[in-house]
Amino acid sequence: MDFDLYNLLKDSLDIGIRGPYHKTMKTNNVLLVSKPGGPGPDTPRARILSRAREMFLSQGFVRVTVEEISASLGISKATLYKYYSTKEDLLRAVIRSILAEVLSGVEAIVGNKERDFIQKLADLIAFMGGELPRLGTTLPQDLQKMAPAVWREIDEFRKEKIYKNLKVLLESGVSEGDIKKSIDLDLLLMMFVSLVQDLINPDVLVRRSWRATDVFEAIITVFFEGIMTDKARKKYHDRGLVLRTGRRGGLA
Repeated sequence: MDFDLYNLLKDSLDIGIRGPYHKTMKTNNVLLVSKPGGPGPDTPRARILSRAREMFLSQGFVRVTVEEISASLGISKATLYKYYSTKEDLLRAVIRSILAEVLSGVEAIVGNKERDFIQKLADLIAFMGGELPRLGTTLPQDLQKMAPAVWREIDEFRKEKIYKNLKVLLESGVSEGDIKKSIDLDLLLMMFVSLVQDLINPDVLVRRSWRATDVFEAIITVFFEGIMTDKARKKYHDRGLVLRTGRRGGLA
């Protein structure tokens, strides 16, 4: 599926993706990334989307019913169906709102002209490490089994949007002398995306009792430690940065 930004953001805007900004790292320079939940149109569609998102993320897709969503909002099922024709349509809108936020954050990091490759890499790792746990394990499992078309959208998003932005970031690393020029970036990114798809997978994570953040961290460490120049690795560690997820800005 071709994710143009307009379609991806369409439902997200209803719940205030253009709301206030927040810090994404503990550094002197503050990176501004859109944060959901700010003031947005107080419409029935927006309230339905927001409540469904909250319930799907906490309980999964299967356990939550349309009756429960509508009852929690004090509206009828018929009213809900005026805005979302099926439960899967509502789920798709929720997932697209999350993907839009991830895309907004990634593009803000990659496009930040005030930071060099090393800091952008640290910021991106920390950002993604914070985003991965949001879906938990129940919702992704439900998506794979009960809404495979929606799960494919997530896979396509990984392959298209994340791939594109990672390539831009790595190309800047090559131009700054931090990534080895001998590296075939397209091959590297294909390997990276394949590993993410195969390992950050609900069935694999549950079967192995792995956490998505730990798997992502291992993939990042293997890939980025290997492709950095000696100068870049020294610069990275001299700044007190580590290739670790879940730490804002990659700070040790």
